[in-house]
Amino acid sequence: MSEQANVEDDDMEVGEPCLDPATGDWILNKFDIECIAIGAGIMGCGGGGSPYIGRLRALELLKNGKEIRVIHPNK
Repeated sequence: MSEQANVEDDDMEVGEPCLDPATGDWILNKFDIECIAIGAGIMGCGGGGSPYIGRLRALELLKNGKEIRVIHPNK
């Protein structure tokens, strides 16, 4: 994979996932997006394209103050 996550980034929050206590949704941060992009690149090696563009779009949303949630499967 040609693009690599910079996990040493100063503004990256490394730690426990942020869960919304009311809904159980996972609220993504920059570190989560980097990890998901790496995993998608490895697991998607049979096709589907590079996760690079999706990673850039997600990071841009966070930069602009938006929130990305992974909805709890029971909702």
